[in-house]
Amino acid sequence: MKNKTDCAIILAAGFGERFLPITETIPKPALPFLNKPMICWTLEQLINYGVKKVFVNLHHLPDLIIKALNPYREKIEIVFSFEETILGTYGLFSKFKKSLPEKFFVVNSDVFLKIPFYELDQFFAEKENLDAVLLLRKKRKSDNYTSFLLDKHLVRKMGEGCHHFCGIYIAKKCFLRFAGEEKKMELPDILKEELQKNLLGGMVFKKEWLDLGTPKNYLNSTKICLKRMAENKFAIPKGNKLTEKDGFAILTNKDSYISKSTKLDGFVVLGKKSRIESKKSVGNVVLLENSVMNISKKIRNAIVFENGILFSKMDKKKNSR
Repeated sequence: MKNKTDCAIILAAGFGERFLPITETIPKPALPFLNKPMICWTLEQLINYGVKKVFVNLHHLPDLIIKALNPYREKIEIVFSFEETILGTYGLFSKFKKSLPEKFFVVNSDVFLKIPFYELDQFFAEKENLDAVLLLRKKRKSDNYTSFLLDKHLVRKMGEGCHHFCGIYIAKKCFLRFAGEEKKMELPDILKEELQKNLLGGMVFKKEWLDLGTPKNYLNSTKICLKRMAENKFAIPKGNKLTEKDGFAILTNKDSYISKSTKLDGFVVLGKKSRIESKKSVGNVVLLENSVMNISKKIRNAIVFENGILFSKMDKKKNSR
């Protein structure tokens, strides 16, 4: 299409409180998913679409996010914007509003899906009177997010309706007219203003959307992706190897190790230089880089990091073998 959107903002300043205590030492955007930092999955999709410049807002443990993204600097221009105090999901624009082009994408760093940038770009181009278009999806019973009422292509209400926000949108520069001085402002407050003026649109995403925002969703999404890898429907991340033990998937990275005496009753993801030496059963477990599991009890539904273990309840459905 003509005039493709070639600029984006990735939101990466949050504390990741739902992943505490892991996020005391690893910022959530740099938290590995399938042994690759969450934010890198998003950035790679932006590069593949043809985005030339990306802004990334930072606050908590910024150096680790910069380190994760530095290898991509030859492929895309990355501008980091540090916030001494968090400015919120709209206030962040006050830092670089003048540097943005006439239209741009905004993407959260904790969603995992094949982002339909082309379709969203084209949809937005056809709706010339709108300031912004949200990527929406049908809500699920288990969701606890704000609902949106969609009437054809217009968002009419928030707090009602059968759609939820995917954490991705496209906007014109005029959408930033409320972003002046550097102060905390949140996106929902601005969306309410926009929909009252019929300036806010919505495009429905009908394919699978995986949320990495909580430990439970993170582990469930890991299970889904490993199953897709085994079915050759999802590429194994570079530098990793997919094998099987006791009928369950194991994703291993460089210098990772699992003891032959370890019994599996669910999937395992081993980060770089991580080790499982337990003789008890292990299942639905992700070991982050440099972590070691050597515990004399059964471990399930957990993320293991250097300083401890974060447990999470997953779906009660039987794990896929």
